[in-house]
Amino acid sequence: MTWRPLLEGDLAIRSLQAVEDVARALESYTPPADDLRYPSLAGGAAGEAVLHAYLALHNGDEHQAERAAALLETAAQVLATTVMPPGLYSGFSGVAWVVEHLQARLFEPDPEGDDPNREIDDALLAYLSTLTEPDEYDLISGVTGLGVYARERLSYPSGAVLLERVVDRLVTQAETGPEGTTWFTPPNRLPEWQREIHPKGLYNLGVAHGIPAVVALLAIACRGGVAADRARPLLDGAVRWLLAHQLPVGKGSCFGTSFVAGEDSAASRLAWCYGDPGIVSRYSVSLAARFFIGFPLWIQ
Repeated sequence: MTWRPLLEGDLAIRSLQAVEDVARALESYTPPADDLRYPSLAGGAAGEAVLHAYLALHNGDEHQAERAAALLETAAQVLATTVMPPGLYSGFSGVAWVVEHLQARLFEPDPEGDDPNREIDDALLAYLSTLTEPDEYDLISGVTGLGVYARERLSYPSGAVLLERVVDRLVTQAETGPEGTTWFTPPNRLPEWQREIHPKGLYNLGVAHGIPAVVALLAIACRGGVAADRARPLLDGAVRWLLAHQLPVGKGSCFGTSFVAGEDSAASRLAWCYGDPGIVSRYSVSLAARFFIGFPLWIQ
């Protein structure tokens, strides 16, 4: 993968200094013992390990590499003794994603060839086999997030099987109509504040909880040749549906946060989890995979 810097000159130097300041501040922080987020990717040691690891890869700082290794070991130890949900951001698949992602970039492979995440694959496959009703499909805690972990494991047979099962779940829950293919979020899967606004549910347009992340994952499956016969029709239909729900020019953003038939869609803030930047980055992944020109890291 080739990186292209977004910042140059003095602005790049100042930005890197800010990141290093954050990393140093985190070293002095000890989370409360009862903080259930502590080992996680989104709010804990696994996510912090990614930060320190990429600083080490950027500047060759051995201390940052050691800090990343220590944090990842801590996350793995806590995971071994703590019941966590399967989701990517706050669950055990996120910790496993970091292990898989960093071992090829920062850590030496196991000389005995042991696979540290095989049990995770088995657990996730077992979990998916229990899903008989429509369930959470999103990136944060749903099957799309599990697909992100599976994509990191495609060099192993179990990773490909896991991604195929995720695609099958997305096939099961998809809705296809004149505008294309989409996924509905019923009211029981909305937080209370959002359920009060949309008591009948909605179609989510944010990367964190909605359709743009599904678009990117389906593109990755197609690019990897995993369940492409099912993923490709879904991908084409999902891209058509998403583009059909752009806001009119002058609304303040290209996409809103959600779509509900018969209601006006408000403009979204400029952010990653909801907003045009996240949608554009995931749509770029889709285009890249569909035309076989490579794709960037999912989480950077």
